[in-house]
Amino acid sequence: MINTNTLKEGTRVAKNAILVNLILSLLKGIIGFFSGSVALITDAVHTGADSITTFASWLGLKVAQKKPTEKFPYGYYKAETIATLFICIFVLYAGYELITESYSNLFTVSVIQIPIWALSISLIAAFSSFIIAKYEKKIGEKINSQSLIAISQDTRINALISLIVFIAILSTYFQCTIHRRWSRNSDFSTYF
Repeated sequence: MINTNTLKEGTRVAKNAILVNLILSLLKGIIGFFSGSVALITDAVHTGADSITTFASWLGLKVAQKKPTEKFPYGYYKAETIATLFICIFVLYAGYELITESYSNLFTVSVIQIPIWALSISLIAAFSSFIIAKYEKKIGEKINSQSLIAISQDTRINALISLIVFIAILSTYFQCTIHRRWSRNSDFSTYF
């Protein structure tokens, strides 16, 4: 029989992860919009979508806490398994979308208006996602929650994506800086 106290701990972890993901998504979206960083805006959408999968985990854990009924004499603990299936399908779809979006933006260079803010939120998001992933995995293993363990893998991927976005913003900033210097000094006599 499943202990409802352990499931409640899992729902608390999922609820906190949803809140953090929504805040990060909002901050990434706002800073991405004002900085002109397409990569940061795309990451904001991805982080917002992660909130949906975490919500599925939370819902599965919440339903699994229901007491057995005549119709379901063994309880509702399989709801968490169904939520895990949904999460896995969503993660595969998000990975596909991320690859296609990355490829389509591969040769596009955008000018970053406020690079310090864009770089900062990317690092904060990467660090926060890494901490949350470790916590989700720890609690998921403790309470034997497959959906929390699956969510922790997705959150770890989100941390990696935020690091990649940081590198992309940094390289775009340096590329634009070099291009501006080259444009200002277009007189080749200054180089020889």
